[in-house]
Amino acid sequence: MQSYSRSHYYPALGDRVPDRLLTANVDSADQLPPEATRVWSFQEPALLPGDYALTVSQTVQLPASTGGQVPPPENLSIPDKLLHVLGPKFSLNDPADLHSVHPAAGHSAPARTLAHVVLGHPTVPWERDVSTSGGQAVGFNRLPWLGVLSFTEDELLLSDAPFEKLGFDLKDGDQPSGLGAISTVAKRLDALKAKIASTLTLTPPGPDRDFADDDKVSMLLLEPGLFKDMFSIYDANNKRKWNEHADLSRFAMLAHALETHGGFMASTYANKTPSPQPKFSVVMSARTGPSNISAPTRIISHLISLDGLEKLDISNPATEYVGLVSLQAWDWMAMPEESVDFAAVMSSLGQTVKPLAADYDDKLMAPRDGEQAPPDEAISWIKAKFEAGFVLKRHTTMSGEQTQSLLRGPMVPLRSSTKVDGVKPFSLYGEGLEYVDKDTGIPVMSYKAAWALGRSMVMADRALTSSFLRLRGRVHAEAVRRVKSKSLMKGGNKMFVNNPQDLLGSLENVVDQLEKNHTTKGLWDLRSGANRWTRSNDEAASLPARLLSSDSTSYTLTEYLDEVHLVMLQFFGFESKDEAYQPTPARPIDADAAAIRAWALDRLMLAGIPLHSLILEPSMLPRESIRTFFVDNCWIDFLVDGGLSVANHYARDDDALRRAIKECINKYLDTPVADGPSTGIKPQLPRWGFFMRSVAVSGCPDLKVEAPLPPGSPANLKEVLYMQKLAPDVLVCLFDRCPGDGTLTKVIIAQPHHQQGYELGGRLEAEKVEVYYRVVPKAIGQPAPDPKIVPFFAKDGTAVYDFKTRTIRPDAYMTKYFASMQGSQGFEWPDQSKPPSSLLATQLWSTNLRLELTVKGDQQKGVGDDASKPLRFSTGCRPDQKPGVIKTTQPPNTPTTPSRAPPSKVSLPTGPRRQILQVNSPSVFSAEQATSKSAETIIEKLQQDVLPHQQLPAQANCKLIYEPGNNTNSLYATSSPNDLVFQLSADASSGIPREVEVRIPIALSSNVYPPGVKNGSSQGFLMLEGTANTAHVPVIEDTSVDRYWKMTGRIAQGSLYDINTASPPSAGLPVPPQADPIVMLAISIKPRFSSLPSLIKAFNVSLLLRKVNLNLPPENAPSTTRQQLPSRAVRFDVLWHQSQTATSVRTTDVVIRPAVVATIASVKSVIGQGDIERLTMRFALSCLPPPGAQVRVKVIGLGYGDDIPLNERIYKPSLPETPVDNPFVFECTQDLRTQGPVRITATVTDNAWMTAFGPESAEYFPLKRVYKPNLNVILCWKDNKMHLFWAPTRQDQVPFNVTPQTTRPKRIEYATVPGTQGYCELPDLAGPQSAATATEMHFIATFQSDKSPGRCIPYPDYIHVSLPPTPPPLPFTTRRSVPGTPFAANSQLSSMTYLRGQVNAAWDSELWYCSGSRNFTGVRVRRDEGQLIEGGDQNGPAISANFADCAGALVPFYVGSRPDSSNYFMIAWVGSDGSVSVSFRQNRQVYFLDDKPEDWTTLNIAPAGSASVAGGGSIDASALGEVDDGDRKPPSEAVLWWVGPRGELYGRRCRVGNGQQPEWVPLKNNSTTGDMIKPAGSLRMPPSPSPPSKLAQIAAAFGPPRTWLVFWISSAGDLMFTQSKTDGSVRENMVARRVRAGPSTALVARYHVVRNGKMGMSVAWVSEDGAVYNVYTAGNPWDDIQGPEKWIQVSASLSGTGYGLTTPGAAHPATDLCIIGGPADASLGVVFVGVDGSLNVVTRRWVDEWQMDSSSWSVLATKGPQKGARLRLAVAGPALGRGVTDVFFWIDDNKLGQLGVDLSATGYEPSKEAYSSPRFR
Repeated sequence: MQSYSRSHYYPALGDRVPDRLLTANVDSADQLPPEATRVWSFQEPALLPGDYALTVSQTVQLPASTGGQVPPPENLSIPDKLLHVLGPKFSLNDPADLHSVHPAAGHSAPARTLAHVVLGHPTVPWERDVSTSGGQAVGFNRLPWLGVLSFTEDELLLSDAPFEKLGFDLKDGDQPSGLGAISTVAKRLDALKAKIASTLTLTPPGPDRDFADDDKVSMLLLEPGLFKDMFSIYDANNKRKWNEHADLSRFAMLAHALETHGGFMASTYANKTPSPQPKFSVVMSARTGPSNISAPTRIISHLISLDGLEKLDISNPATEYVGLVSLQAWDWMAMPEESVDFAAVMSSLGQTVKPLAADYDDKLMAPRDGEQAPPDEAISWIKAKFEAGFVLKRHTTMSGEQTQSLLRGPMVPLRSSTKVDGVKPFSLYGEGLEYVDKDTGIPVMSYKAAWALGRSMVMADRALTSSFLRLRGRVHAEAVRRVKSKSLMKGGNKMFVNNPQDLLGSLENVVDQLEKNHTTKGLWDLRSGANRWTRSNDEAASLPARLLSSDSTSYTLTEYLDEVHLVMLQFFGFESKDEAYQPTPARPIDADAAAIRAWALDRLMLAGIPLHSLILEPSMLPRESIRTFFVDNCWIDFLVDGGLSVANHYARDDDALRRAIKECINKYLDTPVADGPSTGIKPQLPRWGFFMRSVAVSGCPDLKVEAPLPPGSPANLKEVLYMQKLAPDVLVCLFDRCPGDGTLTKVIIAQPHHQQGYELGGRLEAEKVEVYYRVVPKAIGQPAPDPKIVPFFAKDGTAVYDFKTRTIRPDAYMTKYFASMQGSQGFEWPDQSKPPSSLLATQLWSTNLRLELTVKGDQQKGVGDDASKPLRFSTGCRPDQKPGVIKTTQPPNTPTTPSRAPPSKVSLPTGPRRQILQVNSPSVFSAEQATSKSAETIIEKLQQDVLPHQQLPAQANCKLIYEPGNNTNSLYATSSPNDLVFQLSADASSGIPREVEVRIPIALSSNVYPPGVKNGSSQGFLMLEGTANTAHVPVIEDTSVDRYWKMTGRIAQGSLYDINTASPPSAGLPVPPQADPIVMLAISIKPRFSSLPSLIKAFNVSLLLRKVNLNLPPENAPSTTRQQLPSRAVRFDVLWHQSQTATSVRTTDVVIRPAVVATIASVKSVIGQGDIERLTMRFALSCLPPPGAQVRVKVIGLGYGDDIPLNERIYKPSLPETPVDNPFVFECTQDLRTQGPVRITATVTDNAWMTAFGPESAEYFPLKRVYKPNLNVILCWKDNKMHLFWAPTRQDQVPFNVTPQTTRPKRIEYATVPGTQGYCELPDLAGPQSAATATEMHFIATFQSDKSPGRCIPYPDYIHVSLPPTPPPLPFTTRRSVPGTPFAANSQLSSMTYLRGQVNAAWDSELWYCSGSRNFTGVRVRRDEGQLIEGGDQNGPAISANFADCAGALVPFYVGSRPDSSNYFMIAWVGSDGSVSVSFRQNRQVYFLDDKPEDWTTLNIAPAGSASVAGGGSIDASALGEVDDGDRKPPSEAVLWWVGPRGELYGRRCRVGNGQQPEWVPLKNNSTTGDMIKPAGSLRMPPSPSPPSKLAQIAAAFGPPRTWLVFWISSAGDLMFTQSKTDGSVRENMVARRVRAGPSTALVARYHVVRNGKMGMSVAWVSEDGAVYNVYTAGNPWDDIQGPEKWIQVSASLSGTGYGLTTPGAAHPATDLCIIGGPADASLGVVFVGVDGSLNVVTRRWVDEWQMDSSSWSVLATKGPQKGARLRLAVAGPALGRGVTDVFFWIDDNKLGQLGVDLSATGYEPSKEAYSSPRFR
């Protein structure tokens, strides 16, 4: 909600005039009651637009002269001043003039509605003088320059095409609105005046125009016929007649001005100076909606300019449209007569009034599969909580656990008490504000959330925070000054009467004390850092600084608190007392105090509280509903307390200044207002209110709300305390009255008069209209008779309404009105010949709707006595008082005896928070010491019976929160508070206990124990602050998953049981308690509900003690050698209460050792080649760890862009015996590929990495990172010239320069280029090279250190490389074109290659693509001896109506069995609905091509929604079979892979047996996920409509089992492969990490067949920066590949990775990729389409059978694919051996381009085994 204090001195709307008094200053004759309105026909402005002359003259008459002659008068004048008054033309003068429209945009109304515009100023419609030269009569009225017209969709131009056809330039700024108008410039209409007639062209271009050529104008275009229908006149027979010019007279009757009461509206509260009786003007539409509709119909209304329309000539036959200037447009829905209207909406709202609470859903407590239903009491409990306004929210504890919590906001359905047990709204740090539900133990976070919200609100306001700082500082300083002054007066000012002899006599003692000041003895004995500075008064008095002090201005805490109270009263403008306790008059409130008071009181009005804190669940406020609520004063108290806690720099455990601020604010709330509109009454505060969510709020933005006050109420009381629109359809109202207290009986919600609708009667049908004729009352308050209903029929030729044009005729309407109302009771109108537009407005008004809600009395039960009390802020208890005792200010001689616990009596130099004692009175210290060590009485004594020993529960362990896997009960704890976890469990055979009690011995920091209780320093497990009476019970949280158990803790007196853990007694033997009692923490664990034990199968509980101190062992002397850490042996007991009489006990030993805390001292970061970052980390340990300790370093990368954050855990070897530096500093180094800034933590563990010796260190962010340039290069031949490529500089890298040099055979130094360029050409190395004359080159990179000061290191660096021999030119066959059927959108071009006939037969290839959404076309290519001998089209399958259209992705493959069986040629494709289908043909020969569409069979193998259809989808297939040297047989199995819509990977296998039909089976054996191989989110999915990255597959007949591989890009950006075998096994692994693949990259994989029959693979893809990347492997790819270490990267590095073949920006991001050539050829090449549309190939020569050299880049064709969106490539040719490979690409929509590439030159001969290796596609 908004912050609405308009003045700090009048907070919480204290200066706002009550609604009913808004009109008090208006003349009584003109005053309007809230329910009345006043209407005028027009109101003219003071000046109309035009030229004016300002003339000023003065006549001076001099007195008569001495002779009595009177001189003639003298006229003085100055030249006339010429003025030009501008008026609105193409838009309103001020956008705020448009107040509202009706019906509101997007809302609905009856078809008879006359849409209208409400303007915020009464003169706007008449601010231009519209001529009526045509003799158009307007009578008493004035013709406005504005009008409203409504249209149906078929009457307007709603698409872009008609505007473009007319000549509008949509690329040059012309913008259609979608509502029938187009935004353009005025000069555009001059160019189009032959087609469009408009008022802009009436005046030719020149100085006479009142607009500029580049003025923006919104032009509404209408057909001439429609224009004539709406602006025609009517003859005597009521027939339309076009009079050559537009008739505007009717619009004079459709505009009027009105005045209404300004109160009871949300806009009144939002306006700082609301108008008591605001005036508006209204312009109505001349047209209704269609009368014959049966369904909702869209209506578009335009506010148009009438200026010049009567002069417009549209007689030209070439005129296509008439242009009207549109100033505003909106659309609404016209509803049939029987539809629900606004009145029904308002009426139904009255039936939805309920308390503000979330709806209970039965699904919330529904049991999951296999679970039992929850008990009825649990369901009753949660329903009761929901009815009380609570909701269940996820809650994360401080230790990171996810749990549930109860939450409630400030608006509650029941009256809430201002008291909560155990929680007080006065907190220093926000701790202790949550409490647990007594029934379930679920934490209630409402008040903690309120406190944190209040503190955040103040901290976010810099000015308010400054006010807090200033006020606190000034009040504290003034209070200290006053209290010191009093102390001096009481002490007789002794500090000024010490004589020199006394001072010199103590000089020796002073010198001795100065020597003692330099000793640090005893500092190491302190248990924590806090105790070093926190001392009791007797300890503080013995400090050297205190003994040397002679200050006698000490004062008590009570004196300081009294002065703070008095000083704060003065700052807040109240009467107070001075230092002598004499009354002081009130002074003006301090500015900072006023700002703070205003903030606090605004919170009482719920100001600034976000909506999600008011309405916690959407179900609390459904649509079309009213929800009532009470204001939770306690929640507001916590909110304000959190805000007032800011800037507390003067107190640690008591905030006296905040208490004083609250007391002053409470005093203000109890004091009647002295001035302003609310004089004499106390500030009104909200107690009750309601939300209203409805279309009525958005339809009527100024909805009025009234709540009449009871008779006799003060006149200046506000009926509605506050009202605001929180959202377009949400209204909130606040009241200071509650239901049931007699002052709030009803609430009235009504339409404001200026937003009342206008309608043509009560019913509009196709041939009939019923209008209302009303009598206008003569005086305000006079009742009017019911309206007369008069029907009119279209067949009678009625003059009231034109049914064809849907236009009202105002003149005829009023004529019929006067004729019908003659003689009616109360009707009287003197001049009926000139009806005013104001009278017509009263006839067309729709019914003013008023919803009256009767408020019933409060029937809620369980309301506390204080629920009805007004809110006053809680001030807490002063530390010098006992709770419940009211402290009054004492005279100076009144003795006071402050009471404080001894551990809290400290004196710190930051302020008087504790009693500061006189140093000259040592007796005071001894007295306090005696009282501080007095014995205390324990509250409870535990029952100590002899119990049998049983190991129940079976497991009873404890561990620290940062050691989740440690079950050794060895705790390595820090001196600061720790989170301690206890885990208790038993098996099902042990049963469910009635109660389990954990007894933990504790030690007290005060060392004060009850009488007879043993000191717990040696046995204590925990160390608690305070004494046994005052010790704080730790927060206990149930961290179990089921949360079946309720846990409570208490401090009690008891004994551990006498159990020898070294030799424990047998089960069942009795065990007595030990003799010496100790103080213990007893934790009781009981079932939450009585019926729960029957639902629980076994006892399993985990509980957390929040922020407890462990009783650490005494520290050994510091040592520089490794040794075991000191330890303390303790234990705890667990009592198992099986029933009322059966109880057993067990014990658990625990060893406590000090933690070894690691602190990262420094991290040196150097980033070098390939973005490898070397981190040298130095970390200091709090102490030497035991032998064998190791360090675990965690590095988390913060990442940038699409990079996946790093998450590395580094386990270093054992720490050395001695540190590298003192004290206890160690060092380690690690190389990582970090990809951006990192954060680092360290933990010390044992040598098994199981036990942590301490918590994780604080995060360290290395800020200074030294960058080295990326020096990996590519030396590449491109276009027969040597080029040098490197990775361009990224934005996060230091800029550098590159200077290439050659050193052999001669030295050549090239020009220096910036590193951002990424390449340079070496023209002097363009000649032929050989291995013997290879050139040696230095690649030198130097930093541009002047651009990056402070981050650079001295360079240059050198790289020695040898240039590769010049590759021979690639022999290309003649480029040719292959005719093809037109190419369909998104279709892939896919191919397959196979041998036709025997071994020496020719290679056949088939290219397939989608030639239509339901047709496939293939192209056959045949090569024999390297020559293209045949080519042509073939018909493919036609998709039947039973299957979806092809989305674009397809793949051909074939399977078969033995020669005597059938073969199957298949095409798999992705349907437009996400299905996967296969079309196949059955033939004896694979290469049989004479099939017809009817020869194909189609079946569906995956249902709709299985595959991604973005960009056509992604699908691939591979086949394999048995192959021998004699006969080439088709493969017998194939695998189909495709990408799912959410990044899934799917796969399915096709098998063909002997003579069998194809069978499709899952890839996995016993698969539970069907065809899904990888779940959603596994594959990278770019935003739609971009296609997913492609799949690349390979199949081989190794085995058995035989194997398929598919490569894919993961969502993490890694290149992965999935392997499937015929035995049903599926596995995956990584090829390369973070390969920076483009979002829709092409992906291609290829075999390498090398000598001795060994196989290898190569994978290529396109990076996100447009480089072609490649990795390859040699050897058996099926058994040897285990991860990235088996893949060989290209030696050069581009774009930060080690896989680049080309420079960034070389490849088009949408290109396909093809791999050509093989090891039998000289090179291996990757074909791609460049960004310029050229066809490129990058090749790498084989050095031997395993290795390749650097790449060579050539342009195959300067003009490749001509369609940027169809960069499809396919290859055809020999898959094995050497030969020409044909590359196919689309030249245009129906022509395929072909280019043959031969990479066999200078290649070595493969062995015969190569030809007997498996084939692949």
